[in-house]
Amino acid sequence: MRVHCLEIPEQLDQIPRWLEEQLVGTDLGALAAELATVHRSQEPTTQSIDDLLGRGKDEVLTKGLSSVSPSVIQKLLTEPRLLLELQQLILTEGGGYWDQLLARSKAHDPIVAQGKMRLGSWSETKSNSPTATASVRPPRHWLSHPLAICLATAASLLVAVFLYERLEQRSVTGTPLASKWGWNKPDALPQTASAPEYLNRLADEAGEWFNKKPIAAADVARRILEFRQGCSVLMLSPHGPLAPADRQWLVERCQKWATALDQQVVDLEAGKDPAEVRTQADMTIQKLIDALRERAKTV
Repeated sequence: MRVHCLEIPEQLDQIPRWLEEQLVGTDLGALAAELATVHRSQEPTTQSIDDLLGRGKDEVLTKGLSSVSPSVIQKLLTEPRLLLELQQLILTEGGGYWDQLLARSKAHDPIVAQGKMRLGSWSETKSNSPTATASVRPPRHWLSHPLAICLATAASLLVAVFLYERLEQRSVTGTPLASKWGWNKPDALPQTASAPEYLNRLADEAGEWFNKKPIAAADVARRILEFRQGCSVLMLSPHGPLAPADRQWLVERCQKWATALDQQVVDLEAGKDPAEVRTQADMTIQKLIDALRERAKTV
């Protein structure tokens, strides 16, 4: 199974170009659904894509995302609804820059090829019919028209909107999907902090784990899973204040911490004593806090 979120570049300056490719590709719907799941604990805003881009909207439509600030990129990744709005904006108002990206993109080739094959079969059937005429065959040049590509992209847009709205509905009408502590808070990752401040802030937020001491197995599992979701948020965030090497270090460490937490949930489900599992989780999280503070001293 392909997980699109894991393909987000670790290098912050590579993310705009990668996002552009997603916006003209066929997988934006799946990406948006994944991002909506990861960031579902955050309060949705009423900000539109026009509000987000502001005066830079025209430049985005003509030159792409290279000129937008890291905060705008982060907003697009944490609020996938805005990504979907941006795709619609590009399809309806985008200039030559986006047309060239569409033309170079290979993501639509399988869809177009499948369409050609079906159309060929349909045309052959019609041509063998006694009532067939030359006017039955659609003009071949239509297959390469940008509208065909737009339709394929629009399909992924509709799927993503459906999935995103379903997630939002569940979070409003059902049991809350995630808590808002630790790395799950909307303001958990301050992109304007210095590198040491950023890492120490992450350590402080991880320390919120110790604010509760659940006893029952189900409560221990829920607490671990809430922290584990914060690990996903951390791994999929751009970490603007950090240098590339420090970002790579953080993601790799977070993957190890997440693996340990996953195993602790498995242990609980296998019947292991919840007090013992919580103690192991305490040790895992204390180690990651110590690692963050030590790294903060060297950046």
